[in-house]
Amino acid sequence: MKKMNNKGIFLIETLIVTTISIAVLTLFYRQIATFYQRYEDNYYYDRVQGVHAANNIKTLIFQEGIEGLIEELDDNLIIDITDYEFNQNVSRQDFYQFLKDYSNIDKIYFTPFNINELINNINPYNFDYLFINYLKTLATISIEEENVYRLILVFNNDTFASVLIEDSGL
Repeated sequence: MKKMNNKGIFLIETLIVTTISIAVLTLFYRQIATFYQRYEDNYYYDRVQGVHAANNIKTLIFQEGIEGLIEELDDNLIIDITDYEFNQNVSRQDFYQFLKDYSNIDKIYFTPFNINELINNINPYNFDYLFINYLKTLATISIEEENVYRLILVFNNDTFASVLIEDSGL
């Protein structure tokens, strides 16, 4: 019996195993990278401190009444209320400023609950991409929610928080 030359078969086996290993590792990497990216994104969204600050601002604004904000919202998709003026109430105005400074708040926005129209017409507002990505996570699938609004806070450390405001009360 004649002995066969098996050198070529070893090379082919090595190439096949290497190709399969690379394919499996690539699939694992893609899954882990997607998971890690979601984790990184969510780290900056709706942290406990941010939601607590948003609830404090919500309570303060609700004490003033949101009717004026709702009327202004009829003409806009989003309102910047960072420099909101309270009606002749110096103590509320001072507390509002204290909350903004203490919580490290950069911007405060008031929007309708359903922000899909805002997301579709985002260009005129010149928001940065981090804020736009956060808004996309808030997109709703419902048609319209009557008398429900959002208070969205942007913090100086590029984190974000949002709370719902119902016109019927807290």
